[in-house]
Amino acid sequence: MISQAQEFFKTKKIEHYNNEPGDHGTMGKIERFNRTLKQRLTKMSPKRISQKLITDVIENYNTTFHRSIMTPNEAKGKVMDADLSHNQVEAERIEKEFDVGSSVLYRLKKQAFDKEAARWSKAVYKVVGIDGYRVQIRSRNGRTLYKAPNDLKMVKTETTDATINRGDILEAEKILDHKTTRSGKYKYLIKWLGNEPDSWKPFSNLRLINKNRPSELEKEYFGAKEIPF
Repeated sequence: MISQAQEFFKTKKIEHYNNEPGDHGTMGKIERFNRTLKQRLTKMSPKRISQKLITDVIENYNTTFHRSIMTPNEAKGKVMDADLSHNQVEAERIEKEFDVGSSVLYRLKKQAFDKEAARWSKAVYKVVGIDGYRVQIRSRNGRTLYKAPNDLKMVKTETTDATINRGDILEAEKILDHKTTRSGKYKYLIKWLGNEPDSWKPFSNLRLINKNRPSELEKEYFGAKEIPF
């Protein structure tokens, strides 16, 4: 996310959250809204499109009845006890099924026209925690993934190293040092769990969920001092 957008969110006190690509439960809803908005705008002449028109289209979307027999505005703030009960039961089932420390493989994405492709990861991972409906797993050399329970298979072998690709999530152990960039932002020297060498990373890489909120590692590193951004 660009710095201008981050500053705008700060001034408006908007909390920005990231989500894992491929999470259809959340990302699917957003993409359906984006598709609906795009379909309505493409029916109009480009000369007519303005900020006010976009605002009116969104307002129309929020006040239109959906298949849930209510509008998004009417649904906002409502809580269904049945859903809460189901979610609680599901979370408890996941915690019972996957013990922290157990070894697992994760299901690989199917490749088109490749019937002989491997179905499960070659590397063996260890379960290190439960995050809602996701199981957090980590390889011996620190590669960290969040997977749905149905995409995991328990095995009775020791964890192994995994191939680490650009953009993969690694588990940070602690911040060793920091420096200020030309833009006034911080970069941290990170010590990683596993065998990965220490490396410098921008502060935003430690804030995977909320870019405007300091991570726990930052709080530990700076202690009682207020983080200066």
